[in-house]
Amino acid sequence: MKRFSLIPLTFLPLVLFFFFWPKPAPVQSSQFDGRVFDRQVVRAYFPVSAPEKVAQVAAWRVPWGVNLREGYLELDVSPEELAQLEAWGFRVEVDEALTNLLYRSARPLPNQPEDTIPGYACYRTLAGTQDTA
Repeated sequence: MKRFSLIPLTFLPLVLFFFFWPKPAPVQSSQFDGRVFDRQVVRAYFPVSAPEKVAQVAAWRVPWGVNLREGYLELDVSPEELAQLEAWGFRVEVDEALTNLLYRSARPLPNQPEDTIPGYACYRTLAGTQDTA
């Protein structure tokens, strides 16, 4: 009978240990502000007579494209980078179509095998690679 009364006492330190184990601190709002998809694709217009502005931006961020004839470059920017472009004197317009394309999930191609990454038939998923190993 004594043996059965000692069993709960042997687990008591273990239960107390996990009960008083320090828990991780919750994430503070200053650590994460909830912005995940905050980048936008913009057209940054510059004067056609001042193509050196393209070099200024290209040294800072790689543009997606440059149209010297119409005087704009396309690039993806965060809100802070957008403010920087405006501070440099660029007229900025958000390209909604390209921004949506940036965040659109890839869709499988017609007749694409299921063990490949959607939209990229030549790249197999991890599960597809492990199936053949």
